[in-house]
Amino acid sequence: MKEIQIIRGEEFKVQVRNEINEKDIFIDEYEKAAYLLEEILYASSKQLESKKENGNPFSVNNHTEYNNNIIAFCGERGDGKTSAMMTFMNVVKQYAEQKNSSRKLWQGKEYVLFKNDSIVRKTNFIDTIHVDPSALDDVHNVLDIVVANMFRHFKREYERGGRHNFTVAQEKLVKCFQNVYRALSLKKDSEKTLREEFDDEGSIAKLSKLSDSMRLKEYMFDLLYAYFEYMTSSQYDEDITKCAILISIDDLDVNISSAYAMSEEIRKYLVLPGIVIIMALRTRQLQLSVEEYNIVQLEQHFKEKDTPQMRQEMQEMAERYVSKLIPLAHQVYLPKIQDVQDIEVIYKDSEENEKHIKTNSIVDFIFDKIYIKTGMLFRPYSQGHSYILPNNTREIISCIVLLDEMKDPIEEKDEVNRDAIKHANILKLLNSYYREWVNTLSARDDNEVFIRQEIQKLIDFNVDMRLHIGINEILDMIHEMYGEKRGPATAKASDQYRNDTNYGINSMCCVMNLIRNYENNYYRLEVKKVCAAIAFLYTLKLNLLLTKNRYKKNEELGRFIQDTVMGYDIVPVISGTYYQNQIIYRGRFYMPTVLIFNTIAKYLQIRDVYFLHSEDVPRVTKNMVPIESEERKRYILSWVIFALFANKYFFVNVNTAGAKPQIRLLESFIYDNFQLNPYQQISVENYLVRLGMLDRIYDILNLRIVGVTEEEFLEVIALLKSQNKISINLSHRFISNIDLIQGLPIICAKQYNGDAKGEQRDKKIVEKFFYDAEQFLKSASVFSDEKEKIDEICTLAFLQYEENRWNIAELYSLLFQESLGRVTNVSNDTNIIYHNQMQEFRDILELRANDKILQTAYDAFANFVTTSTKLIRVQGHLLNMARDIGKYMLLSGNREYLSNEWKERLCSLYEKVLNGQQINEEAIVTEQIRQEYKNAARNFNPKNLSEAITSLLNKGNM
Repeated sequence: MKEIQIIRGEEFKVQVRNEINEKDIFIDEYEKAAYLLEEILYASSKQLESKKENGNPFSVNNHTEYNNNIIAFCGERGDGKTSAMMTFMNVVKQYAEQKNSSRKLWQGKEYVLFKNDSIVRKTNFIDTIHVDPSALDDVHNVLDIVVANMFRHFKREYERGGRHNFTVAQEKLVKCFQNVYRALSLKKDSEKTLREEFDDEGSIAKLSKLSDSMRLKEYMFDLLYAYFEYMTSSQYDEDITKCAILISIDDLDVNISSAYAMSEEIRKYLVLPGIVIIMALRTRQLQLSVEEYNIVQLEQHFKEKDTPQMRQEMQEMAERYVSKLIPLAHQVYLPKIQDVQDIEVIYKDSEENEKHIKTNSIVDFIFDKIYIKTGMLFRPYSQGHSYILPNNTREIISCIVLLDEMKDPIEEKDEVNRDAIKHANILKLLNSYYREWVNTLSARDDNEVFIRQEIQKLIDFNVDMRLHIGINEILDMIHEMYGEKRGPATAKASDQYRNDTNYGINSMCCVMNLIRNYENNYYRLEVKKVCAAIAFLYTLKLNLLLTKNRYKKNEELGRFIQDTVMGYDIVPVISGTYYQNQIIYRGRFYMPTVLIFNTIAKYLQIRDVYFLHSEDVPRVTKNMVPIESEERKRYILSWVIFALFANKYFFVNVNTAGAKPQIRLLESFIYDNFQLNPYQQISVENYLVRLGMLDRIYDILNLRIVGVTEEEFLEVIALLKSQNKISINLSHRFISNIDLIQGLPIICAKQYNGDAKGEQRDKKIVEKFFYDAEQFLKSASVFSDEKEKIDEICTLAFLQYEENRWNIAELYSLLFQESLGRVTNVSNDTNIIYHNQMQEFRDILELRANDKILQTAYDAFANFVTTSTKLIRVQGHLLNMARDIGKYMLLSGNREYLSNEWKERLCSLYEKVLNGQQINEEAIVTEQIRQEYKNAARNFNPKNLSEAITSLLNKGNM
């Protein structure tokens, strides 16, 4: 398990550690750097040994280039490059100094970076020189700083008097310093020297000067050797071939104006034996600096040939230069913080006070912390990443510090005060984090800049319909900007969605469905980040509304959500059924208002004298409400459950050919003239949403008109709230966290495959949906006591008696059974077509259409489909698959080739494809359908099946 340490008061300082162990998050990178260091020191030792034994000078003209001596810790800003570089240098120095120390620094340690016989331990690092490129200018350069540091060290040793007996070595070293200084001066003034007037007397001297400047690299090597000789002259056991100078260069690329010049100084004069250079830099930034330098140098040529090919050549030149300066093998890239798995976060107030928190990843850790502080839930994307969190160590620590400074609501016992703390924390997260995070969205052109600015504006919007409209406009712009959308191109994505579903641009479910569509159908990272930004903003806004008024009538939240967050996306989650050549969907279905109320009232044991009558014009009046206390409560509860299940929508036919009925939102179920709409739409999603807004149901129903006072209604609601706290909290969690809204259809999509029939099957299907939903919503919590019981939301408790705990799945399935044959949700003609297609498919698999199978020409089906494939094409592939399976069984006589299990799986898949087309003729493949088709194609391999059929046909013709 890797460790990340956060020390209070030092969160944003460079973290230089004194030791490295296997728990360090950069351990793999340190090990690579250690291997490179040993290679560099070994090559350096060989070259110094050659100099010592043979006196061979190091020459730039000997056609043998010295091995590269640079180790570069690479990454983006904030990834921890400087900390890694300085820690590595610190550990190297300490480890090398062990031989001169009686105490053993690594004694008893389980892990050491270098082995006991490592050349690092044998090396005497004479100097450690730190170069800050940002402080350099046109006068001073990297080489000046290195030579100046060496001279300062020599001067200090000389003045200390410890080397007064070694005058020969002193004189040799001083001469080497003079040679280097003279060559440095001439190098800087070489252009001036060449411009001076030519004369015979001075020409030889000038040529001599130029020669000196050309020999700077050789002078530097001579200086290093003399420097090592002098510094080790009193240490009789010291091997001069095992000496080195460590040079650290932090952020070479930051000084843009001088980055190329400094790189050239290093390449020409510091890639030498006896020197080890350890850098921290962003390679892409250095490449850009080199590219800019090349453009300036070739300005006239570049202007005349400013073409994409020329720009590409410039970029490649810069890349080749950087890889020459720092070979790819010497570039140590630090991992992105979100990629590190199994982390232990360590908080340190002092050496005596530490807090250890183990987590799967830093993303999980921060999301857990956000939930504890605010109640908001976020889920990682694939591979544990998240677009809404930074992906570098510095900003991640900044985010952790921000959350840690927030007041902890767990310490507050009063629920209202706890929500007030969460509300304040959410505001802080919105204003201190989200505003800054939005600035990280792509802004490469005017359109992307506009999108980022529009999202910034929406931060200050009130939470009302204008937010939905503003988001829709942003999504429409994305749709127009990028051409990667799979499926039919449309002028506006939101218009297309409204045409398909009837939900308006000012509805939350429209935004949620568009986001889900974009996430599934766009590859661009920019689009995915914008979708994440919108989902993040919605979660912040929803939770601000929820924590502001959780325990009272929350009109703002109700108006914003409009009672549905999933819209028609709930339809394919729960399987439908065929009834009299029609598909009736369990997720959303219609039935007469009278039948809905009477079924609920009967289930709650209300006497039939209080039932509704007249399906054509349903009415409810004051004299239809029981007077007796207990029955009156049950009667009110019947209307509450009615409102929990029914939509506040009705449909108005449009006098346009081919147009779908338009949705209109009811002010209340019961009109002021005591009438109700004759039909209502029932949805399992309504229950999940309205359970968290029970106080609003009084106005939604308009029970005032029938003589039910708000006080007695709230008394009933209070009993429901007190005995269904877990279910209500789960509803709050669902409606206020976009990641849960988007994730629930995926989690609950797995269908019931049991043997139950009829009403029991309906009940089992709905129970499975509630079970999966509750398990999903509870698993999102970080608190173990919120995950225990998984049967709360499927039942509704009322009063104190066990018999008054009603099974919601059972009641919902009763409503579904009663609805069959009463109202359809699609036209009969369409349903007959779909029914016939389904029957044809099953007949082929059950060999009831043998003539049609044998007469059909062979047509191969695909090995796989993608999420860009239209469902109508998948339907064709499945039909070809069924025909091939049937043809093989008929020709081979092997009727057992297709098992009953696979037959039902294929029929279920075909039904899903037909259902999807019925919702939207241009629909594309979902991830679930893609995976199921892949499994089927893998089991009935098209190539093998084709060869088998061809072989059987050939035998039959012989």
